[in-house]
Amino acid sequence: MQFPKKLQNLQKTMSVKEKVEAAGFQLVDYEYVNKKVGKGLRNFDEIVIIDARPG
Repeated sequence: MQFPKKLQNLQKTMSVKEKVEAAGFQLVDYEYVNKKVGKGLRNFDEIVIIDARPG
């Protein structure tokens, strides 16, 4: 994900939560995602899923 230039210098010191919020997203739990996605992964018209677990 590419952040706006004014945020690029802050990226190294920002937490994952801060980066998510700066990009205009929100952190949600499993139940929220499950309600939006349902049983299929093909109709993502309301959500964007980003896996932010460490590698």
